Amino acid sequence: MSDFIKPVNGQPVADGSNVEVVDFTERDASAAAGDTAREPLRDVSADAGGQPLPAPDHDARQAAIDAPKRERIAELQLEHRDLDDVIERLADQPGVDDLRLRRLKKRKLQIRDSLERLQMSITPDIPA
Repeated sequence: MSDFIKPVNGQPVADGSNVEVVDFTERDASAAAGDTAREPLRDVSADAGGQPLPAPDHDARQAAIDAPKRERIAELQLEHRDLDDVIERLADQPGVDDLRLRRLKKRKLQIRDSLERLQMSITPDIPA
């Protein structure tokens, strides 16, 4: 038998004199038989009228989140192509400033890295 000491009439127990022993096994048996004062849990998959709630449209929500990223990807791709053309034309010209050419190439690599990060952020993970 599992016992628990509780105060009688809600009075604090300082010296142990004002206590009663409660048998948990009797209370647990009545709870197991369904004798509880709890309300049943509400079904959260239905509205107040009992009609099923529509499933959340995760794809539409994700598409709305990804739309600005896709726009940014398109902008970066255009800038990357433009830089590629500029670098190619400058490399063909004699007497071009090497520092300027290196800076353009560095910017092109930064754009490529940004593109990869954005594309990875909108591509769903594939479970291994």
